[in-house]
Amino acid sequence: MKKAFLIGLGVIGLGIAAYFVAKEYIDSEKIDSFKEKFPKVELDRIKQLLEQREEIEEKITSLATTITDLAKELAEKGSEYAQEKKQTLLNMIEEAKRAIAEEREKLKGIRERLDNVDEEVV
Repeated sequence: MKKAFLIGLGVIGLGIAAYFVAKEYIDSEKIDSFKEKFPKVELDRIKQLLEQREEIEEKITSLATTITDLAKELAEKGSEYAQEKKQTLLNMIEEAKRAIAEEREKLKGIRERLDNVDEEVV
């Protein structure tokens, strides 16, 4: 019984070893075949990727330049807009000051007339 068991284990071990040897041989054939094809395919792919990389870098540079120009333009327009609004507010304040001064003068004139009327009545 022990001999049959040991023989069975030996047969199973040989079967497993044969499987791995065959697998190794097939894999090495695949690897060799792949290695032959790989440099050609990979070099073409690397060239394509390098060309795409250069195109992408050019596009990124172009976009960065465009964004910078637009940001400058936006800042300039924002500054101009703020300056215009500031000037408008300053003009409105000056007009309000003039209107207040005119009203004070009118009130001063009315007070003087009232004082004169009070003096005449008394």
